[in-house]
Amino acid sequence: MNLPGYDLIARHFVAVKDLGAADRLFGGVMLAWLDEAGAAYAMTQARASNLVTRYIEAMSFLAPGRVGDVLAIYGRVAGTRTSSISIEMKVVAEDPQTGAGREIVTTTFVFVAIDKWGKKTPIPKQPSAN
Repeated sequence: MNLPGYDLIARHFVAVKDLGAADRLFGGVMLAWLDEAGAAYAMTQARASNLVTRYIEAMSFLAPGRVGDVLAIYGRVAGTRTSSISIEMKVVAEDPQTGAGREIVTTTFVFVAIDKWGKKTPIPKQPSAN
């Protein structure tokens, strides 16, 4: 599945160890995967290795992730400021046998560049929003 205007930034396979009590993908696991994928994508877009998660603007769990799903995390730059970059992400659960996909999560994370003392600092490159 391809999402126009978005880049494929990560893939994960949902395993039994990733499930919560309801036998669905545990939200905390999904959150960790999104944070890692979003940060890596933001770093490459801003050409900065000193980005940290500032906040999550919103996160909507639209459908469950199930064992065996291959999750494709798509991202795009939603906006930039002097020291921050917003990454909009969508997660599509794909059935590896049929190729059918369903959107299961949408979110926007904001990452901020910091210096060695933990203070905000300008990001080196101001990428344009898609």
